[in-house]
Amino acid sequence: MRIYSKNHSTYPRIGDSPEQQRLRRAYHRLDSGKISQTEFNSVLDETVKSAIDEQIRSGVDFVTDGLIRAYDPVSHVASRIDGFESGGLLRFFDTNFYYRQPELVHMPRSRGALFIEDFEFVRTVSGDKASQTMMGPFSLLRLAKLSLDFEAALESLALIYGEELQRLKTAGAKLVQIDEPCLLNDFGGFDFLAEAYRVIMNKFDCPEIILAFYFGNSVPLVDKLNSLPVDGFAFDFTYSPGLEEMLRGFDFDLGIGIVDCRNTQMENLHELAGRVERLMRNLKSDKLYVMPSCGLEFLPRDRAFDKLKLCADLSAVLKGGAGA
Repeated sequence: MRIYSKNHSTYPRIGDSPEQQRLRRAYHRLDSGKISQTEFNSVLDETVKSAIDEQIRSGVDFVTDGLIRAYDPVSHVASRIDGFESGGLLRFFDTNFYYRQPELVHMPRSRGALFIEDFEFVRTVSGDKASQTMMGPFSLLRLAKLSLDFEAALESLALIYGEELQRLKTAGAKLVQIDEPCLLNDFGGFDFLAEAYRVIMNKFDCPEIILAFYFGNSVPLVDKLNSLPVDGFAFDFTYSPGLEEMLRGFDFDLGIGIVDCRNTQMENLHELAGRVERLMRNLKSDKLYVMPSCGLEFLPRDRAFDKLKLCADLSAVLKGGAGA
């Protein structure tokens, strides 16, 4: 079994140091007309690079852009697809964060690439450590407002996502995480989601695809996953008591979201290692990804770094190394 560590998705934009406050100041200066959009974009690029550099320093094998360019993970992708309009603010699951709810006013149509520029920036900074995370088509629609036929809209989105995944592979992406948290609150929608991914995986040449589930109990879902034609799945273990037992004999690539990113308290490295080692004895997976339970944006920036470093250290222990 090959063992890796990776960031889940987001990374905090703002930290306590003056340098880590630059983006906040730049937003205010842009709003007041004191800097140009070009000057603001330069600060934004530097902030993204700083977040990527911190992830690299943590020691993880795969990093993201932290979704720092995104207002939120939902409207970020919707704004790049024709058919969606921006709506009001809604709470993002049970967090204290909000997303701008998209409204689908006509069937989705492609406007071209969605994430290529974001990915290429990460790859320029981090090389082969670059990965891409995106909100999935099923969850995008469930989090949006729409009066159109859900199944037809999802079919259209599947084609748009498939084209983008093929572009990402051509651009050098090895690993793409697609977030589908809404399935955990909508098991009745499983057949819709499964058909969408059959379209994506059968019609397009994609990189390695991992579906990520979080903010809900994944235990009732595990037995159904064999019908999904993706490479692997990432689970939020903090919401799923008994998940280890359900994963006996699991033979997909597995993301273990065992480091709790909704809690600032640090876990014990060796206790986590013992827990994962017990799980590994019953797995048939080819790859194991040690990762945060969800995005890191819910933590202070210094603690987000510590949690991500814990993922890297845990991965090293599991591989027989010595975590720092």
